[in-house]
Amino acid sequence: EGGISQATLRISGDKVWSKLKYESGVHRVQRVPATERAGRVHTSTATVAIMPEMEFTNEYDNEADVIKQCTLQFCRAGGKGGQNVNKLETACHIVHLPTGIHYFIREERSQLLNKEKAIKYVMAALQNRELEAFNSEESSLRSSQIGTGSRSEKIRTYQTKENRVSDHRINQNFALSAILDGGLEEPIRMLSLMEEQEKLDELQEALAFSDE
Repeated sequence: EGGISQATLRISGDKVWSKLKYESGVHRVQRVPATERAGRVHTSTATVAIMPEMEFTNEYDNEADVIKQCTLQFCRAGGKGGQNVNKLETACHIVHLPTGIHYFIREERSQLLNKEKAIKYVMAALQNRELEAFNSEESSLRSSQIGTGSRSEKIRTYQTKENRVSDHRINQNFALSAILDGGLEEPIRMLSLMEEQEKLDELQEALAFSDE
């Protein structure tokens, strides 16, 4: 009851991202429901986001490489633990120079064990940092595609009564029946040309600005 509120599809094919990316945005549908006795047109919207599959790669998964980027200092741990803790330099202070991530580990009675634990802590923190950046990039891409979901951000209007689809980006109309049958070739071709022209215009503006 109530229909589908959200759906996720995985689509694969030749150059599928470069073609379907133009479907991102707000799609507005205007129709006369079968239950509408007065024949009034009802309007609803669907927000579409087209996301390329992004593979997470951890730049800091090699321990030897991470160690090369760190400084390691050893000192007396202090506190409880007996003479071994207070007299020997068992505590490890590690700093990952590129990011500033650092830990002071003195939990173990052995310098080697504290060092190993410190390196593991740094690698875990770096992986978490990479994962957060990955998730942030993915979220930003999605947000840039769907906007606020407002009807004013619509890219297309589907009018069932007139059998018409209006693409507001290129100011062109298409037969609704053809679009619903998968006939997206012509809209995609025109949108691709529009995108190329926009990039050329931006390049010309940049070159003109640099010459000033």
